[in-house]
Amino acid sequence: MPTAEEALQELLEMSASVRHAVLVRGEGDLLASTLSGGGEASMVKQARAILEEARDAARDMNRPPLSQLFIETGSGCLFIVAGQDDTWLAATTGPDPTVGLVLYDANTTLKNAIEGTAAEPQAEEEQAEEPQTEEAPEEAPEDGGEVEDTGGGKDE
Repeated sequence: MPTAEEALQELLEMSASVRHAVLVRGEGDLLASTLSGGGEASMVKQARAILEEARDAARDMNRPPLSQLFIETGSGCLFIVAGQDDTWLAATTGPDPTVGLVLYDANTTLKNAIEGTAAEPQAEEEQAEEPQTEEAPEEAPEDGGEVEDTGGGKDE
């Protein structure tokens, strides 16, 4: 399973339309980002506010929980996909992306990242539990060949 950072890098490779993305858990626990220099804090804050407003609106209209959100502006688009355990991904694109493809790629990335972050602690636990011993390699005959039966055994 890819780590959260690897999953976002795969998203950028899969979807040429995606410019930036953040992967977040809860109120703003940043798991991974393609931004640097403080840009992710602003993106997380703004995307979280939009996500909360949309969730409230869906609840007020007696609609099922929100799973994905698409907002189009003149200069580009914002995609937000919600996953399990209040984990979500926000991605920005330029104008006129292939919406269905970006949503598919974002959902796939979120799923892979959630599985990867869940597998990371489990893998660390398994490593800690396994004793660190080295086994000696089996010795081969000195000539490197197979042992040959020369027929020197007893006849029956």
